[in-house]
Amino acid sequence: MAAAVCGAAAVGLGVFGLMTSGSKTTVDELGIHTVSGPANRRRSVAWSEIRDIDTKTRWADDDWTRYVQITPYSGRALVLPWPKKSSSGPGNPNFDQEYTTIREYWRQGRPAARPSDR
Repeated sequence: MAAAVCGAAAVGLGVFGLMTSGSKTTVDELGIHTVSGPANRRRSVAWSEIRDIDTKTRWADDDWTRYVQITPYSGRALVLPWPKKSSSGPGNPNFDQEYTTIREYWRQGRPAARPSDR
């Protein structure tokens, strides 16, 4: 049952991502995958390679954008093209649910502890 719910949420993340100028985020049992930017740059990160997943907020004047940031054990942080929530753009009422789905996949897909975490 949980796998079906997570699977449906992953499809939902991909569909919502299509609404943001070709950018999208998908999750599966292997990791998180993004396509973004004008060149449709692809990036994938395995769950076992992710140190942290958190939300951040950017402010510009009176507008804000809330987004998800992936911090790997090595390499640069990855800002997901979707989900996002903005004070000035189209609303994303599912942001918190989509963020929770990403974290749940991460929790299930990563090892119990890495040597660098101890």
